[in-house]
Amino acid sequence: MAQMNSGESHPRNDPWNATTPASPRTPGRGRYLPRGTVWVLLPILSLGLLAPFTFTYAAVRRRSPVTVIAAVVFVMLTVTMFASVDTEWVFDIALGLNLVGSICAAIALRPHVFRVTEVPVDQVPAARPGGPGPQPGEAEPTRMLSAPHQQRPGPPNGPAHARAAARALAHEEPSRAVELGIGRPDRQTGYDDGGLIDLNRAPAAGLAQLPGLASHHVEALLQSRASEGAFLSLEDAMIRAEIPPHLENQLAEYAIVY
Repeated sequence: MAQMNSGESHPRNDPWNATTPASPRTPGRGRYLPRGTVWVLLPILSLGLLAPFTFTYAAVRRRSPVTVIAAVVFVMLTVTMFASVDTEWVFDIALGLNLVGSICAAIALRPHVFRVTEVPVDQVPAARPGGPGPQPGEAEPTRMLSAPHQQRPGPPNGPAHARAAARALAHEEPSRAVELGIGRPDRQTGYDDGGLIDLNRAPAAGLAQLPGLASHHVEALLQSRASEGAFLSLEDAMIRAEIPPHLENQLAEYAIVY
């Protein structure tokens, strides 16, 4: 880890560093299938027999009306199917509805159940032809890290573009994002990440800056992170810390997991 500039406060006197961050994990790396693929395949491979379990999982994960209704419908269809084994035509209809309905519903609901916060393409800055260093006519950024890890200047169009650029960098080069302190306002590295908060590394004071979070939510995040390991996504953090679903859009703007 590169040494910080001499102006950084000592951890012993810095209330930001009161909490030890969890070991970092990079979500999504090493995966060869889109998220939710196995979940979609279960109703197909089981001929609809596992539909009650897959959609009950979806209802628990998302806690939304559409997933709860889907779970209830497929539980009722499965119960009807097994209750009418002696009545062939009722069994065939229930089996067909269960199979076709569960496949269509799984495909339609997968983006909702396994929603991932993505950076809009038009907000991700294009690659700089001359690399990360200063371009002709551009001032060299202030160096607050060691030479191999000098900062890249933030985009000029405000916090939203700064967040988009920081997310893109964290996705492509997570180790460098850690070095630059993306999502870590407590480190005060000077890199402009637009106010992002790293759910896996930020201490309590940093997590408390996230919009909508009460103190018990922050405490739940810290306890879950310490006992169960780093979060894989914002959705994973919300489920484990029992954060209400209606806060997701607010948190997605500033929370980052990498």
